[in-house]
Amino acid sequence: MSVGVSKNDQQNRIGTAEVKLRVEKKLGWMCRLQPEADVGIDAIVEIVENNETKGQLLGLQIKSGDSWFKE
Repeated sequence: MSVGVSKNDQQNRIGTAEVKLRVEKKLGWMCRLQPEADVGIDAIVEIVENNETKGQLLGLQIKSGDSWFKE
């Protein structure tokens, strides 16, 4: 049995993966994607400085659909 995957679902996965990659690679911070889909927090970011966590967390709501971007 096959399950349909919408273009929107695919775009959301790509968007969250891109944010995770940029946060971890460019900032060196830890990014944990939330496993449950909802309309709130999509990822939790933990700030790292000098290879040590600071105990500071950021909740991110990630928007990646076409309607959020304009030329």
